[in-house]
Amino acid sequence: MAPWSRLRLLPALGWTALILFVASRPKAFFVPPEEPVVYGLPRWLLQYVYHVSAFLVLAVLVRRAVEAPGGPDRRADLTALLGACAVSAGSEALQAWIPTRTPAARDLALDLAGALVGLALLRTVPRRGDPESG
Repeated sequence: MAPWSRLRLLPALGWTALILFVASRPKAFFVPPEEPVVYGLPRWLLQYVYHVSAFLVLAVLVRRAVEAPGGPDRRADLTALLGACAVSAGSEALQAWIPTRTPAARDLALDLAGALVGLALLRTVPRRGDPESG
């Protein structure tokens, strides 16, 4: 990998840092526990939206950072999926050490679902500049 191309990893690394920052905060750090509705969503639903969307974005950023020019790249898909799984496992392990937080297998599943949706979207939505996008 050429040194300049390593810069393509910066957005994915920054997003990973943000995910780990959120995972390292106590439960009430962002939203007070007495709030039943947050941003128009029931509090219990907000965590599902967070997990799916955060890992959807992460998988897309990793995929874009490691993809080869041209058509579909299965190695880039696998790298993005494994990267998202590693960050997910790391964030859940981190939560074992944070007061008021607990690791959850449900969160791992939501993170994986978000990553898979992100990768599926990349395959179905044409990118600007691609020959098939016009």
